[in-house]
Amino acid sequence: MINTIILLFGMIHVCFSLKKNPVLKFGGSSLANIKRLKNVGDIISDISINDQLPVVVLSAIGSTTNKLLEASYSALNDDDISKSLSIVNGVKSNHYLIFNFIKDNSKNNLKSNKIKFERDTLIAKRDIDEYFTNLINILKGIHLLNELSPVVIDNVSSFGERLSVRLFAYLINNMCLEDSEIEAEFYDSWDLGLKADGCHNDSKFIEDDYVKDTVKMNIESIIKRNKIPIVTGFICKNLDGKITTLGRGGSDLTATFIGECCGSREIQVWKDVNGLMTADPKVVKDAKPLSKLSYEQASELAYFGAKILHPISMLPAKKTEIPVIIKNSYNVTNEGTFISNELNNDIDKEYIVAMTSKKDITLIDIVSTRMLEQTGFLSKVFKIFEEDNISIDVIATSEISISLTLDNKNIISKNAIDKLNKISCVRVKKDYSILSFIVNIDKSNEVLSKILYILSKNGINAEMISQGASKVNISIVIHSKDVDKALNLVHNNFF
Repeated sequence: MINTIILLFGMIHVCFSLKKNPVLKFGGSSLANIKRLKNVGDIISDISINDQLPVVVLSAIGSTTNKLLEASYSALNDDDISKSLSIVNGVKSNHYLIFNFIKDNSKNNLKSNKIKFERDTLIAKRDIDEYFTNLINILKGIHLLNELSPVVIDNVSSFGERLSVRLFAYLINNMCLEDSEIEAEFYDSWDLGLKADGCHNDSKFIEDDYVKDTVKMNIESIIKRNKIPIVTGFICKNLDGKITTLGRGGSDLTATFIGECCGSREIQVWKDVNGLMTADPKVVKDAKPLSKLSYEQASELAYFGAKILHPISMLPAKKTEIPVIIKNSYNVTNEGTFISNELNNDIDKEYIVAMTSKKDITLIDIVSTRMLEQTGFLSKVFKIFEEDNISIDVIATSEISISLTLDNKNIISKNAIDKLNKISCVRVKKDYSILSFIVNIDKSNEVLSKILYILSKNGINAEMISQGASKVNISIVIHSKDVDKALNLVHNNFF
């Protein structure tokens, strides 16, 4: 009985203590150079002084991951490996530039902290040298074997985050934290107990209670020691112990999943823009900031093209109703976008809340060769797509016909088309895009009617129309050449 009470007290204590600790995620553009890294360090230091110690999730520094992938494909495709090695050496020089700046400007390079400073410096330098030595060996292997598998791609991609957390912990401890009792410690995500499954280059976290409890227990242990955990985003290890990656924007998913595990107060996702907007400002110049969104609205925006968030990153936060705030590390006083269960009902968002687009889409029309009472037609079609491991974006169906879209990661094989042709007539059409509109549910019919009128009036044909089960999203497929024009026309009419 006494043991049970102690156990229950301990569980309550874990929830209570971590409930106060926010999760902060910073993307590559927020870490682009020493100035930006120092800025992020100051943000974390301020929160640590005025609030509770945060859990920090980092992407790779700047464009490191893109550079590493470029080096990998160069090693694979070029006759000479010199270009590949030159790219990696450029990345190494950038990291050493940051390392030397920290070393030369450290607050701890004083007699009282001399031993600690020298230890931290030695560890940081050792890790940088070791990782780049390993990288160069992998690139030489790619070139020699003329092979670049998904496993190797994930391994190469992981070096950016692993270098980032180590270099950043060195920076924040030596240049930012004022409280000598507080210190940052770097961790690879698997060191905290995170595990992933699924295919390489697009894995998902294993979400069983054992994993969640392990992550929560490990983070609590770190924070109890007055340490700030600096954790790799984007990467994890599968059950075989091999490194995997979570796909584009995977650091967002790392942050929200850790937030779910810990029951955090909030999750702050720091970007280089003032939160989400009514449209992509690079396409629609008059795009307006969004003060708030629901989880569903944010998820639909992310899935259908808004590059600010990982498409499934909202799911962990929604499960535990933890608010997610999209903040701007270049403009820290801006309130950003607050994402919770509450729908955006601002007066200027009466009809449409936001819009986005997804390009490079393949449109497939499938019509049954038997016109009526074609029992099992839909299941047969979906079975073929399942066997080909193809994920469908948008779909519209009737008893005898299906129109659907595939993104550029899901390419239908000739074998799948041949199977479909045995039960239907198939047309595969390229160079299409999806327009997605996040709408007021009560006004969805009115919104759709007005959008179609605007498009038709301006000579833009809607090839397919679909509305999701949540009713917050209307998707319209059009030719890619008309996308930017369509977004501007609709935005100008509704905002």
